[in-house]
Amino acid sequence: MVKISVIVPCHNDVQYLTRCLDSLTGQTLQDIEILVVENRSSDNSQAVIEEYAQKDSRIKALSISTESLSLARNKGLDKASGTYVMFCDPDGWFEPDMCRIMYYAIENSETDIADCGISCEFSADMTEQDRARRYSEDFSGPRRSGIHSLTRKHLLSTNPTVCSKIWRRDLIERTALRFSPLRAHEDYDFWYRYAFRSRTICYIRNQLYHYFISQASINDSLASEDNPNRKSRLDVAMSFLDFVTVQQPKITDRTRKTVVAVFEEMAEQMSCLLKGNEQEEICRIINSTLRNRLQTETFFTPVAGTISNLNNGGSMTTLKVRRLLMNTRVLLNRINGREISDSLKYSIAVNDSRIQYRKNILSHK
Repeated sequence: MVKISVIVPCHNDVQYLTRCLDSLTGQTLQDIEILVVENRSSDNSQAVIEEYAQKDSRIKALSISTESLSLARNKGLDKASGTYVMFCDPDGWFEPDMCRIMYYAIENSETDIADCGISCEFSADMTEQDRARRYSEDFSGPRRSGIHSLTRKHLLSTNPTVCSKIWRRDLIERTALRFSPLRAHEDYDFWYRYAFRSRTICYIRNQLYHYFISQASINDSLASEDNPNRKSRLDVAMSFLDFVTVQQPKITDRTRKTVVAVFEEMAEQMSCLLKGNEQEEICRIINSTLRNRLQTETFFTPVAGTISNLNNGGSMTTLKVRRLLMNTRVLLNRINGREISDSLKYSIAVNDSRIQYRKNILSHK
């Protein structure tokens, strides 16, 4: 059995494929297999894959007849034989020591997963403005290092990019885990479901994975009002709920809180992509779903342009103390001649809405 199976899905990526495969065949840890899954490419990708497979027996050329990132990765998982699994996008690449560092990190720490830092690489035609925006959105070197329990906080704060991680194949197979055929955000979905069944994680600050961002990916941004995938983060939350109810038929309070937290995270990220009436529609769907399937009361609603769950945040006393502290911050900023940040304004708006929500509940009891 090889140490690591590296899965590379490929669809019309011939201009990047050589760089990607060179980085994998040149790994200092050589006991790996490289599963390249071509899916309906109309360029010369298949010929490049076959050429590399002839030169290096560790490369396995696979194919599927459907244009799908999720199905391509699943084909790789079906054929993988390594103790561990890693993923690499065809336009991304590994540092020469990535496999070695990741392998010994998860082996020596005996954790369920290891996660490293990401280096964002931009195409030459990208503007500085777009680079700055995508850097802040997509880049995440782990803010922590070492071994940690994989708590709800870690599940939500860890960058979901599957290519920056090394995964235990036995855990993937034990839970029958595969990529869902979602419209977008497959990495979030896979990460949340894997993390739910994991106990520990090892963080590595080294930037070992190179994540490539092109102007084309900016032009295809989900922020476009015409993009049908603007609501796709809701699919991620729904998929997680489906997975959890299968894995844990009798839902515990702890699991309920985790599911609600995932819906909160996805709803907040979605908010800036949606119009007011779309936000209200999403809130109705979430509230109804969680009430009927989790038997838990939530109150997701638009607040200051962002979807928030008002049935959260602690007791009335906690909310009032929080408001006092935030008002004190506002006062200190004004005394020092500093502007009030948008994030602080939003936090105050949400907190005040939660207080009012609690008051309305108490008045009806």
